[in-house]
Amino acid sequence: MEAQYSDLPPDAVQRCKKEAYRDGAFGGLTSGLTGALIGGKLMGLSRNLTVVAGCITGVLSGYLFTLAFRDANMARLRKEVRTTAARSSFVPDARS
Repeated sequence: MEAQYSDLPPDAVQRCKKEAYRDGAFGGLTSGLTGALIGGKLMGLSRNLTVVAGCITGVLSGYLFTLAFRDANMARLRKEVRTTAARSSFVPDARS
């Protein structure tokens, strides 16, 4: 997994991952709360099933949100690195 990010600056990769974890946690929390609300009010689940539904919804959607945000952040970082390299007067040899 880390090999695919070897061409990017390590500190920027860590920052992108940290932002993805934060955004994924927020997305998972809001999805879990929404899932619990829908399960309890609209579907008429019992209290325990509502809690379980909210937890499962939150964990799964948080994981998927984290993956999506990580991929989007890495794509943006790659674009920034390419743009910066194109603007600089020194362009490293791509053959090495």
